[in-house]
Amino acid sequence: FNVATIAVYIVLLLLFTSPALASEFASYAPWFWAVLLLLANFVFIVYDIMVTRLRLWYTLHLRKKLFK
Repeated sequence: FNVATIAVYIVLLLLFTSPALASEFASYAPWFWAVLLLLANFVFIVYDIMVTRLRLWYTLHLRKKLFK
């Protein structure tokens, strides 16, 4: 997941070769990128838990009501 996130930023820099975008990314502190990756991992884990619970709720409760 981290590799994919970093790859998106690299592709963004290569695809949109704007000097303003490159200078904006260069102005960020290194700790910003670490915090960004940590938050992305946290959101990914929360999303995974939510999808798992939603799938469980669907199979146990909603499916029976929809397909009577």
